Amino acid sequence: MVSNDAPDGFFAAPEFIDILGGTSPTVSIVFNQSTSQYIAHISYYSPSWSVLFGTDKQLGVLRIYRPPLLCQAYTIASSLIPGRVIVPGQSNSNCMSLSSGASMLAFCEVEEMDLCDEFQFDITTEEDLPDCSTLQVRATLSWDPGDFNNDTILNFNQIRIILEFPLENGVMITNAVLENFSCPGSGNDPVTCAAGCNVYGGNRVELCINVVSPISVGNNASILVTFDAPVGCISDAIVRKVLLRRPNEDPCQPSINEPETGTFPYCSPEMEDFIQGNISTELHCWVDEVEVSIIADQGSNCDKIWLAGDEQGEWCLPYTSGCLCDIGTAEEYTVTLEKDDNPLNGVTTYDLVLISKHILDIEPLNTPYKIIAADANKGGSITPFDIVEIRKLILGIYTDLPNNTSWRFIEQAFVFPDTANPFSTTFPEAIVVTSLPALNVDFRGVKVGDVNYTAVVSCDTCSAPKPQASSYVLRESRRKALKTGDYYTLPVRAGGDASLIALQSAFRFDPNLLELISPSLGDAPSLSLDNFNLAQANEGIIRISWFAQPDALEEEALKPGQSLFNLTFRVKQDLPENEQILSIDENLMPNLGWTDDGTEYPLQTATSSQRDETGQPDMPVWVHCRPNPSPGEVVFDIVALPQPQRAQLTIFDAFGQRVWWRDLGKETGPVQVNVPEAASWPKGVYHWELRFDKQKSTGTFIRH
Repeated sequence: MVSNDAPDGFFAAPEFIDILGGTSPTVSIVFNQSTSQYIAHISYYSPSWSVLFGTDKQLGVLRIYRPPLLCQAYTIASSLIPGRVIVPGQSNSNCMSLSSGASMLAFCEVEEMDLCDEFQFDITTEEDLPDCSTLQVRATLSWDPGDFNNDTILNFNQIRIILEFPLENGVMITNAVLENFSCPGSGNDPVTCAAGCNVYGGNRVELCINVVSPISVGNNASILVTFDAPVGCISDAIVRKVLLRRPNEDPCQPSINEPETGTFPYCSPEMEDFIQGNISTELHCWVDEVEVSIIADQGSNCDKIWLAGDEQGEWCLPYTSGCLCDIGTAEEYTVTLEKDDNPLNGVTTYDLVLISKHILDIEPLNTPYKIIAADANKGGSITPFDIVEIRKLILGIYTDLPNNTSWRFIEQAFVFPDTANPFSTTFPEAIVVTSLPALNVDFRGVKVGDVNYTAVVSCDTCSAPKPQASSYVLRESRRKALKTGDYYTLPVRAGGDASLIALQSAFRFDPNLLELISPSLGDAPSLSLDNFNLAQANEGIIRISWFAQPDALEEEALKPGQSLFNLTFRVKQDLPENEQILSIDENLMPNLGWTDDGTEYPLQTATSSQRDETGQPDMPVWVHCRPNPSPGEVVFDIVALPQPQRAQLTIFDAFGQRVWWRDLGKETGPVQVNVPEAASWPKGVYHWELRFDKQKSTGTFIRH
């Protein structure tokens, strides 16, 4: 079946219609680009064999519409591809009509559409433009009034126009306005004009009018298409479709007048005076999605020009200013760049290790751009405060660096007088252009916080992160069942074969089952509360970023089997034995660990096969802390110390900072020590230590 009335009045893909009742066909119609053919796959299913019983059953109709060029005749050929049929009680067999393998061909001819050459359709470009970054193209429908009883206004039931414009990078359609006619106020066919009457976007403009009551159109009615073109040109204007239908007449195609030679490409008249340059990293990787600001010298009335990349992803090219304001009058233009997105791109805890080594002069950063990247607070030097700022960014305490942008850009041609201290002189983050055209206004991009160049820029693979090693496991110890109201301290241990010198991770636990009291110090002595983000602990989220001090890596590295930290929980619901408490969430942050040579390990959690000893450890002197947990002051009951000895009792917070100390002298009998000061301490985990001679007894209590 061939139809001259496609849904949009012109062209549509094939359809499968008039389906046999009682069946549920699956229909897939695809276009093969290589052969320029449509292929229809049709599979029938019927719950009852009787629906398909008999011969000459019409299962449906494949409707094929005329091709898009209206004024040409076409021959449409279709052929059946051998299929299979399933008959109850029989095996699958080839369709009987095609068992010989012969094709069945059906031919039909489509008559050409009439030309109505008394109507003219012209494409022209505008010369009187509002500003130098705007281009306009006009599509005009006209006629000789003498052919229509001198009428300059005619009635139409249907007007269908589709225009396409090949656009260079940086050019986009911003408007399409109808002049000398307008869209119907009512009665426009919602089927043929489903998207509306006047639609524009991307590189395409469509006009769809299809009404029963005709509309009035004036002679020289037009569509004025406006483009924002600070850079690039309009390569061509292509008429994909133009169709007219007047009352009581058949559809026809007007004469299409091709634009005059030289009309396209259509560019800004100022395109010969432009600014162009490259934006790349020190590794010569293109940086994408950078906004380029160009401002004429003081006294100019020009607004600054912002250049953004193409939404199609064509960023990996030199930026080009296109038209500039005040050509011939401005003495200079200042070019600055801005990119302040994705601040964590390339920024990890291992960068903090490298920055710390630089501060301690163990392994100084070897290029001025890396040093500038380490200056997180934009203070003009590298200090421990930069580490604090970047760590807050990694932990999610910051969403952006408060005193810096995600990227900085420096004039590529600038030579640093002191490469070991780029802050010894002011380096140019803007380039002043004094003559046009300027072809090499190049910038070097610096990703703030990324000193080992792992930031990903989509234009290149040269900055892709290096492959990771196999995963590294952080283990939970096996434990006994826990009852509601119990307090439980969970050590998080290194379960791999290597020693880690840095780690970042986001852990989750079920807040309906557990309440976090506090993290506390494990075997990593440089750990503190600053290494954690506990702002979402009530939601079951814990973030950590830790690294060993570079001047004590051997002593502070997390060795296999050691605990990085402990987590103390109050149990809110009974927990069965050995059920895993912690999991890692890759959506919150990259969960990674590093060894001293920079090898990167993805982290995962698992339950250990070994159980931690939870009983009271052997102590030279027995000490009892009560109450534990405590809402206020605590009391230490100490069994008689050996005579003669001098004893000291010390209390530390969760991370080893001393908060209380008392010299007990040479006590010999049982000793009771009251610590009323504990009532004012923050809630959390505290460690105590009783020292006498060269021995000690230790323990933990909880303030809640």
